[in-house]
Amino acid sequence: MKYNCPICNQAGLPDYKIQPIQCPQCNTDLKPYWLLNSIAKRQKRNKINKLIIAVLAITCLALLLLLSKNSADYKRQYNAADREIAPLLYNKLSNIKLIRH
Repeated sequence: MKYNCPICNQAGLPDYKIQPIQCPQCNTDLKPYWLLNSIAKRQKRNKINKLIIAVLAITCLALLLLLSKNSADYKRQYNAADREIAPLLYNKLSNIKLIRH
């Protein structure tokens, strides 16, 4: 694809945003346009990287919250089962001790 010079509007130039060139008609160095384009690409990449990091951080926090909630539920169930089983086990053990004596 051919481009026009941003200064003199000369047609048929290669993409000056990809490679630094000089306009053959007005002799303008188009490297600043190439540099600006490379900075814009870098900033776009930085924004994408920051977005990816934010999504990963939120996902990790959500998983931690989910795991901690499940852990708390499990502990509650386990403690409730202990409270129910402990007296039964104590009675069984007492009966075994009585039989041995």
